[in-house]
Amino acid sequence: MAITGKENDNGVTEFQFYRPENRTKWQNFQRAIYDPQSKQCLGRTPKNWGAALILGGVDVKDPPSIPDLTLWLIRPFTFHNNEFRSGSLAAMSVFESGWKPDLDEEAGVQQVRNSIAAGVFNDLGSGSNIDSYIIRKGATDYRRTYDEANKKGISPISQRNN
Repeated sequence: MAITGKENDNGVTEFQFYRPENRTKWQNFQRAIYDPQSKQCLGRTPKNWGAALILGGVDVKDPPSIPDLTLWLIRPFTFHNNEFRSGSLAAMSVFESGWKPDLDEEAGVQQVRNSIAAGVFNDLGSGSNIDSYIIRKGATDYRRTYDEANKKGISPISQRNN
């Protein structure tokens, strides 16, 4: 799933979302995911899909041992329009209800996993893979298929009871 660009006369590959400087950072991010000119999403033509972006972070206060977990943004990003659907609302409710002031990193990742799984099951089982990105200063931990929420051939009810 590579994002494709066009090669210019100097042999440098340029991406369309870099061009106008007057775009906001969010518009640049949207353009990186979906390019309306080529109708490609992450380098391929999409059918009908949607995703929600959750941005959060840790704000280290004066004693460095007391981090403050902050939720910055929950925003839907869909192919056709920007609207909250049943899966997004379920994910938000599980995400916000499970927040505690002293979450460590692994508990935070598990909370995000639970909220994504709730979104999958409340959207009639659409989607399956749960990926996790942990961005630290100088490093990124990308966990591809951190969990598989909706395995084919298994009822969502039996998965919740495990």
